[in-house]
Amino acid sequence: MIVLAMALAASGTLPVQSQLDQIDRTFICPEDLPTDEAREAALLVFNAQVQAVQPGLTLRQLIEYRYSMLAKHQCTKTLEAMRGR
Repeated sequence: MIVLAMALAASGTLPVQSQLDQIDRTFICPEDLPTDEAREAALLVFNAQVQAVQPGLTLRQLIEYRYSMLAKHQCTKTLEAMRGR
């Protein structure tokens, strides 16, 4: 997330932190959503939100930011699935 914040700050985007805060406030753990379709839709919204804040973000940065959000929101089932447990 630090890399993302630094990249966003360097881009000159106005209220970057408030946009990141909005993404954080609306983030829902995938395991808390009722269906695969809802999880897929939430992922698309998340990706669109992040890309709106920083259009030039690399895939790696996007994945790292999503992982940090999953950890912050204690999405243990999703994190365990990602780790292959």
